[in-house]
Amino acid sequence: VDSVLHGHRPEEAVAAAAAARPDLVAVRTASGSLPHDLETARRLKAVTGAALAFFGPQAGLERERLFAAGVDAVVLGEAPPVFARVARAGRLAPGVGLALPGRRIPRPSRLEELDRLPVPCWDKVDWRGYSYLFTQTAWGCPLGCGYCPYPVTQGALWPYLQGRGVETC
Repeated sequence: VDSVLHGHRPEEAVAAAAAARPDLVAVRTASGSLPHDLETARRLKAVTGAALAFFGPQAGLERERLFAAGVDAVVLGEAPPVFARVARAGRLAPGVGLALPGRRIPRPSRLEELDRLPVPCWDKVDWRGYSYLFTQTAWGCPLGCGYCPYPVTQGALWPYLQGRGVETC
């Protein structure tokens, strides 16, 4: 549910997501949206009982705050392989890239071959309501700017797409 695009207030976002009867709610968060995302997720968990997993660079930096607020898991590193493993297991199982409260902090997950990722199905996304679209074609950053969470949460290595699929999106 893209609540920003739809202009949802938290209760509307909860109603829209709860209609899907989820077992797991995965929330991509950022520094500016973290308080809103957390409040909306807490309300959704209260209504559905669904497990909460937060991901994105800010989630890795804020994992203790998220756990204290009732979040069940925080993805460290790259989310796609972690969520694929969770889907196969049918539950939030400890492992690479998935931090769980009270457990040892795992090493972050990494996407080794970005060009093997499928091209997004943009034809299934109503993108006209966005003022801009962002496609991330690299992970990590070697620069280490003090204000940026990417080197901390995704590493200093800079894997990138070779171009296949970038031009065809």
